[in-house]
Amino acid sequence: MKPTHFFPLALSSVVIAGWAFAQVPGFVTELNPANIAPTAATSGEAPVQVHGEPRMAQGHPNTLWDQQDIDELKAQIPTNQALQEDLDRLKTRLDKILGQTMAPLAQGGPAPSREDYRMHGENARIISNMGIGYVMTGNEQYGEYGKKLLLEYARAFKNMPHPEGWTERRYRSAVDGRLTGQFLEDGFWLARVAFGADLIYNLKSWTPEEREQVKAFFEDFCSQFYHPVIAERTYINETHNRAAVCTAATLMAGYATDNETLVNIALYGSGGSKEKPVGGVLGMHFSPTCIRPDGLWLEGAPAYQTGIASCGLINGAETLWHHGIDLYRYNNGILKRLLDSAIVLAYPTPKLDIPALHDSAPFALISDANWQSNEVGVPYMCGYRRYKDPAYIPIIKSAHNQLEMTVHAGPPSLFLAGVDSTREVKRPAESANYYSVGYGVLRIPTAENWNQVIMEYGESGSHGHPSKLGLDIFAMNEVLAPFPGVIFPYNDPMDPKWYWTTLANCALTVDEKSQVNFGDIYKYPKGTPIPNAIQTVFAPALTIGMQRAWSDTLYQEKIPQDRAVFITKNYLADLFAVTSDKERKYDLAWHFRGKLDVRLPMSPFTFPEPVNNGYNALQDTMRADATGEAWSAAIATPDGKPAMLFAAGGAPTEVITGDGQFRFNGKLELPPTLIERRTGAKDTLFGNVIDFSGGETSFVKGIKQSGGIAEGFGVLEIETAAGHDVCFVSYRPAGLVQAAGLETDAVQAYSRREAGAITALYLAGGKSLRIGDARIERSETGLAYIEQLAGGEFVVGNPSPTEAVVTVSFPALAGLTAYEMNADGSRGAAAEVQASGERIGIKLKAGARVQFAKS
Repeated sequence: MKPTHFFPLALSSVVIAGWAFAQVPGFVTELNPANIAPTAATSGEAPVQVHGEPRMAQGHPNTLWDQQDIDELKAQIPTNQALQEDLDRLKTRLDKILGQTMAPLAQGGPAPSREDYRMHGENARIISNMGIGYVMTGNEQYGEYGKKLLLEYARAFKNMPHPEGWTERRYRSAVDGRLTGQFLEDGFWLARVAFGADLIYNLKSWTPEEREQVKAFFEDFCSQFYHPVIAERTYINETHNRAAVCTAATLMAGYATDNETLVNIALYGSGGSKEKPVGGVLGMHFSPTCIRPDGLWLEGAPAYQTGIASCGLINGAETLWHHGIDLYRYNNGILKRLLDSAIVLAYPTPKLDIPALHDSAPFALISDANWQSNEVGVPYMCGYRRYKDPAYIPIIKSAHNQLEMTVHAGPPSLFLAGVDSTREVKRPAESANYYSVGYGVLRIPTAENWNQVIMEYGESGSHGHPSKLGLDIFAMNEVLAPFPGVIFPYNDPMDPKWYWTTLANCALTVDEKSQVNFGDIYKYPKGTPIPNAIQTVFAPALTIGMQRAWSDTLYQEKIPQDRAVFITKNYLADLFAVTSDKERKYDLAWHFRGKLDVRLPMSPFTFPEPVNNGYNALQDTMRADATGEAWSAAIATPDGKPAMLFAAGGAPTEVITGDGQFRFNGKLELPPTLIERRTGAKDTLFGNVIDFSGGETSFVKGIKQSGGIAEGFGVLEIETAAGHDVCFVSYRPAGLVQAAGLETDAVQAYSRREAGAITALYLAGGKSLRIGDARIERSETGLAYIEQLAGGEFVVGNPSPTEAVVTVSFPALAGLTAYEMNADGSRGAAAEVQASGERIGIKLKAGARVQFAKS
């Protein structure tokens, strides 16, 4: 087997599925696919059922709507009150505009102003709305007004001034055109105007010369998206959300004016063809390059995915549906995986709140704001029409319906009638590993819903943050410790000062400097590698989940970092190791919503000048003198629930606190930031546990840390109200290791003891794990676990993507019967096992589970 990853080594070496590079002091990191459990939500293997077949529109309209769509929508008017009311509102607005004089567009003169851009944007809405009004009512006055305004742009566009400093060879993204302030808004503008032009195509007043004028105008306007600007780069061949919007708009402009050249460029990219696409809708934006195999848009910023990229993708899918091309089935329903991914990412809150990942502020799929619920809802309306997935129903039911296009120029609402609310389904508490973008989401069911932790890994990219190995924690039915998100638009000084810093994340900052990030890599010497954090373990189960990731490219100096987390319904345990070739300052940060009370003597503190970004944003900073002893901090969540942070100590640690920033549900919060600072060391190991109960009845009673990088392993022992748990990681796998009562060859492992008996063992990246008289073994290196559930039954699982024989020695299994477990967790037929004394061997397929229970 050939290595699948290679990273330049500093103080680390890597083992990849049996391949080992030269070992040097520090980490030996094992990368083995068997240690990464596939998850159903991100596998893309389930067949996708699509309702309906694409068709060839008869003439025009043929972009977002064809005549069949219009007839079906009009047929709803007598019985659909929401549609009636919105059509009346639209007619009122259009009638008011008809009574106003249309001023000619200015040509030449000074560079465009913000007011010019606002006026052009409003005119684009007028053109599309006049087209909608025309086809929905038959009132030709609407169509003629839209036509007159469209022809005014066709006449004036060539002589409109560019912004100051514009040159044709500039890579134009933020300072672009004559009608808007950036290419993205040019895409919105064009989508609206192309849709309007398509809807008024059948006006009898059109002359051949006028049609040619509009065709030439659209071609001129679109040329900025596909003419090379720097080297061979063109917008239509790019991978970001802006390109998806602009490309779909070009497609619509091509079909609206019967321009085959524009259509082909939009489909296959600039310089591409049907036989060899290089970009465009089919060659790029519906490819795994953009919609990643795990279902996420490649930028990993959900607000951009649901609010902008989805507009472009749905515009493309609906337009091509009217030209016999089915993007709803394309690549085994890749569009459905994109729609599903946002729902799967959502917290288990009534409004489906979305974590603030990368350049994405927190938002909800079910929003109280009409513009946002419409923007998010329309793609799910289109998706529901084709996929009939009941998971989309809550979003559709809450969405604001309107005949206008969405705020980012997605299609008008469908005003879906007859959606069966009884088909709504409860979201399962399933873990989801977005292995391609890099979010590992571990979930553990609770009485209310679930606890979860997201660890960020993967390669840094567009709209990314310097937040690799950062955590986002949802527990006790609240967002407890979030990613920071961003303030939009990006001209807010707090973005670089706080939101775009490593310190703003539950992550490690080295020497008070943020990680290297894709967005600012140009500031570093040429050849600096793009940061990449590699997931080494993803191990879900029902009562315990484990995850681990590693990188030595987050800092230019190549400072290896390794983070391992363990989550249960009661707590999150975290082991964070870092090493360098010289002494450094290591700051591990936590951000808890609510109130924080550190159980150490704290006094006012000011960071010495000069103060780097992140640190200079903290308010009311306090500090405790360094201590090597264990300590704790009480947390009170926004809802007043108690939690507790336990720090294991083990090395002199300063504790610094201050108020950070976070925006949730549109409100500014100042969540307390807690920094664990260690200085004067080359390497260190942080051990922490967050108890999700806290207070006098807290589940966690105390923690103890042992090991370190020099010893080759790290251990957290957790004393609980029920017994004693052990969390283990290996930094140099080399046969069996004995620590804290465990004996294992794993790269990560866990044991749980309750009332004196072992009730869970989890083995990751090894073949054997033993504690006392309890043992679990795997025939090949990978994942295996045994856990006791609340009902007393035991589950033995093989989460790995490979088949294996799992052997358990577990006294508590005596007298129990083995049953196969179905995918939904229900009990199946009797399972075949091989018993020899207390040893029970089970041949398990990838992802299979067996339940041991009383017959």
